[in-house]
Amino acid sequence: MLLSSPSPRWRLLGGLLLPLMLTACGSTAPSAPSPSAPAPLSVKGAIIFPPRAGKAVFGSGTGSQFVPLAQTEVKDTGEFDLVLPPDLPGGAGTPLPLVPAGLWGDVRRSFCTGQPVSSEPTAQLRVLDQGQYSVGGVVIGELSPMPQALAGEVTSQNRVLINKLTTYVHADRAVSVRGMVSCTLERTSGAQQQATIEIRYQFERGWNMVQVQTEQPSDSSASTTLAQTAPLQPMTWRFLEVQPPSGR
Repeated sequence: MLLSSPSPRWRLLGGLLLPLMLTACGSTAPSAPSPSAPAPLSVKGAIIFPPRAGKAVFGSGTGSQFVPLAQTEVKDTGEFDLVLPPDLPGGAGTPLPLVPAGLWGDVRRSFCTGQPVSSEPTAQLRVLDQGQYSVGGVVIGELSPMPQALAGEVTSQNRVLINKLTTYVHADRAVSVRGMVSCTLERTSGAQQQATIEIRYQFERGWNMVQVQTEQPSDSSASTTLAQTAPLQPMTWRFLEVQPPSGR
């Protein structure tokens, strides 16, 4: 299957690479998840350089619009405690993108082939990938998962690790997703780069963590990306200032 799509800022690669269609197709109704409800998940986190204490609303922007899922007060240091809901409202699931777009901030579009295989094609998933930061009820910033740049670090395979990123994913049931995808990435400069993505997702019902890391021997060579589930850990978010609405 061949896809081509533009790259919106900080949407997961549902548009940038190849979306993994995990929602029901046609008129087929999703099968019911396990009746045993998971517990709420309490996590710690930090926002890099917020201007002052405020309120953060975290949610998913994978679909056509931002969907708020959880909120919390943030200290002036950027630290916070966040409680993620055990279950999401019905219909909240979306197609799960392969990897976060933050790994390739200068990629304009992509052409990909390959289709990962899901053990539960009707599983409903939601990625926590965006946020809004407000002070006194006025939104002053946007939030996105903070990539960890590791350029120059030599791995055990003698490849240079150029980027790593983590984010939370909610699943309404246990589901595994595995497969390989090959892509041609077109950068904003017009240059093209080959990329291979290996998917190893093993989701439990409730909240999970996805870790994505990309390795590349040199700027001109092909990149290799491994996307897999990982143990839950605190997340760091990036703050980007926005102008408040006029008249406020």
